[in-house]
Amino acid sequence: MKIFKNVFTVILILCFGIQQIQSQNESSKKDSLEVHKVIMDLFNSIKEGDSSKVKEYFHKNVIMLTSFKNNHNTNELNEESISEYLKEIASPKKKWNENIFSTSIEIEECFARVWVKYTFYIESQISYCGVKSFQLVKETNENWKIINLIDKRKKENCIINE
Repeated sequence: MKIFKNVFTVILILCFGIQQIQSQNESSKKDSLEVHKVIMDLFNSIKEGDSSKVKEYFHKNVIMLTSFKNNHNTNELNEESISEYLKEIASPKKKWNENIFSTSIEIEECFARVWVKYTFYIESQISYCGVKSFQLVKETNENWKIINLIDKRKKENCIINE
């Protein structure tokens, strides 16, 4: 009888553990899909030139940085405010299109990191390319918001990935 009780206890522990892992996996998959959707919707809104939609994806205290080589071939880091960024998107200009690929998403509870490679086009001409790194937080209302965006820009050796 004692062996049966021990086996039964082990089975219960295993079943509970498997159920907990499955629940965590389902939650993780859901969060990953939600974060991916935020990033895809952001890029689609930029392409549409809809700054009011773009604004919805950013936290009010977002930090936005750009890294690039200047004319003297030294690394430079510039910060841009969300209001400046939104003005650029809303202003009349040629058509923007950012083609993203090689997306990587990591999530730990209410914090996410997204890394994408991209090629930025003005009209149909490549302007520059690089990588973007986003950090997102899941707010109490369950919405994911971008709290940090840093991108690396370069003008040579750009990958065309349609």
